[in-house]
Amino acid sequence: MRCIAATCFRNNAIECLAKFIKREEVLGWRIYRLLYHGLMVMLSSMKRLEEMEQVVIEMEKFNYGYSKRTLYILYKTYSEQEEGYRHKFHRVLGLMCKHGYGVPS
Repeated sequence: MRCIAATCFRNNAIECLAKFIKREEVLGWRIYRLLYHGLMVMLSSMKRLEEMEQVVIEMEKFNYGYSKRTLYILYKTYSEQEEGYRHKFHRVLGLMCKHGYGVPS
């Protein structure tokens, strides 16, 4: 599974990884948080933020709460955006403090 994720990440094949995750969900395989994080990073690098937010919603659907890495990916993504995403940036900061992770420097 890690090999497939690494191959998709190296080739910048977002759709390949998204389809692989969907197939795993349908087949009932155990989905690792690593796959979701890789998809989030790929989507944020392409500035597809709405789709990245949908990945977070899917993670919550499968009982994957916010981890330190998930919040850090969101923090980095929203900190690089313009003023339109400031409210989401502050929400992520609040979640980081709530979970006790602190603000990365």
